[in-house]
Amino acid sequence: MNWQVLVVLIASSFLFFGCLFNSSYSISNDPRKRISHYTSIYKLNPESGQARQAQLEIGKIYYNQFDNPERGLEIFEKLVLSNPMALESGEALWYISRHHFRENEYGLACRNFLQFMLDFSDDERSQVARLRIADCFFELGDLDSAVKYYVDYRNRHPDDLQNLPYVLLRIGTVYASQPDSVIQARKVFSRVVQEFPNAMPHVEVARKKLLDLGGVADIGSSDMKDLRTQSKVSSVDLIRQNSETGIGPLTRPDAQSAFASWTKSAIFGYNAKVLLQQSGLLDVAEVRNSMAGKGELLDDVVFNIGLQFYMTQDYHRAGTCLEKTVELGIREAELYLKLGVCYRKVGKWEKSTAAFRELAKVAPEDVGRLIDSSAREYRQGDREYGRKSLECLIGVSDQFDGKINRLLEE
Repeated sequence: MNWQVLVVLIASSFLFFGCLFNSSYSISNDPRKRISHYTSIYKLNPESGQARQAQLEIGKIYYNQFDNPERGLEIFEKLVLSNPMALESGEALWYISRHHFRENEYGLACRNFLQFMLDFSDDERSQVARLRIADCFFELGDLDSAVKYYVDYRNRHPDDLQNLPYVLLRIGTVYASQPDSVIQARKVFSRVVQEFPNAMPHVEVARKKLLDLGGVADIGSSDMKDLRTQSKVSSVDLIRQNSETGIGPLTRPDAQSAFASWTKSAIFGYNAKVLLQQSGLLDVAEVRNSMAGKGELLDDVVFNIGLQFYMTQDYHRAGTCLEKTVELGIREAELYLKLGVCYRKVGKWEKSTAAFRELAKVAPEDVGRLIDSSAREYRQGDREYGRKSLECLIGVSDQFDGKINRLLEE
């Protein structure tokens, strides 16, 4: 047989099998006839790619049309075992994985999703498989493995805006279940609220979980509650207080021009204007109306955002907002206390001392508590940081200097 004849025969066989396989579109939609058709293809050459495709189609018919998932799964599993790396096996493995996940058989689902992710890493569904592996571990109660895969997913797919709120919510839920990770949980839930305000229902769940953890939950919500849980100063008092300094809304020409002039904090590196824009609060009706005038709520809103960041230990953003709040004229103990801590956290000890001096004028008892917490840090935690924390309190109030010096001699 010469080579020209051989080529013709090979081409003819491919054409024959291709036509035979594709002829399924011209036959009846009756699933039994389609199974008979694909079975004929399989029997012609059981080792061929067309045979594997025929097996896959038969399995799909049993699974989807005959409502016989057990028979479909049996075919899928045989297909995977016969040639694990074939593309048809990847499709079969995906069916198997999803079936076990839907049936809450998380152990089997996890094993199969993991195999799919490893063997078919070039398939775009491997991204989904990675997420489902995390879900399986979560449902199985293996939270350490779950958070590992959720974090890995977050790091690999930071632009997946569709799934990221869900992933962050799951990470936060794991952290919230661990007593030593509550602060991390608050930070993650806060990120969901701040960065994905329209991602329902995840953002509402995050708000509820923040409230359950004693955190701030309403940044960005339309009813904007006062977030300063310990504040004893009303909004009216704040407006009057600000006005007495010559900086507040009653003396401000207009809020928009003042707001437009805000610049980046030289110490903390952020612009409070940008942080306020990113918070979504400018879209809240009450704030929007205030900004159209003299900005009666502007000071309070910036303060609240600063407290939100403070609770998540984001001291650079918190410090930016709290620093701006002082510039706007608010004089309040909680403000000076938290701003002073922010200065400490970024190593600005002299600025911290200045903030605590203002704290001593309005709430000297808070200075005493601050000394006690610094002393605990000095004795039991980071001794160097504790020492600097105590030293920056010297001169804040004469009544405490003796106590601080005695503590530093220990």
